[in-house]
Amino acid sequence: MINPKPHPETSKQATKAIPAKSNMPALDRSGPDSTDGMNRQPIVYLVPISIAQANHALGEWAHKMGAFRRPNGFAWAHGLYEHNRLVAVTITSALVNRVAVGGFSRADAGELARLCASRPDLCRVMLRLWREAVWPGIAKARGWEWAISYQDEDVHHGGTYRFDGWRRAARSHSGVDRRTGRPGRNKVVWCWHPNRAVLLKRAEAAHIPAQRAPRAANDDDGGAAIAA
Repeated sequence: MINPKPHPETSKQATKAIPAKSNMPALDRSGPDSTDGMNRQPIVYLVPISIAQANHALGEWAHKMGAFRRPNGFAWAHGLYEHNRLVAVTITSALVNRVAVGGFSRADAGELARLCASRPDLCRVMLRLWREAVWPGIAKARGWEWAISYQDEDVHHGGTYRFDGWRRAARSHSGVDRRTGRPGRNKVVWCWHPNRAVLLKRAEAAHIPAQRAPRAANDDDGGAAIAA
């Protein structure tokens, strides 16, 4: 179940990304037991984590955008664990501006603000799990219809979103980051809606042609860090 309230963890101090035993889901031990003597612990599981844990992972895995530091107070972090090791994270957030590029607003859209994994190919897995298991609960609680996410055109070509069924909604160019001095980047706004007809109609109206960006070491088809 998704907690409709934002995660209270907003500390800037990163914590070691090690799962607590309480995070581990209980197993159903009913029915015929044909695995006596085997390790019955989950191999892979997805759980809510703190923003600090997610930020620590973003740093460890060299995410291009770095830690999530938005002051709007509405953010949810989730982690994918494999053999009790954190291997992928997402951070979902309210939009920074009241109206985002492409005409999305805080009233009808939320943002997948960070998507990052520890090794190639896991970002696709994490994105699908986020869309199927995480986003619906948050969207329902907040009254959001649309999910959006920003792709840096100078680093990634957007394959992770495209293969998951997302569509391009707009292009943008960010200004210079006032905190870090980082120069602005060319970005594509990708969108997702559960009604495919609605999604395709918006994408057709936007008519944003594909533009393949240079493949980098951390590309979204096989690297550690993607998304905004």
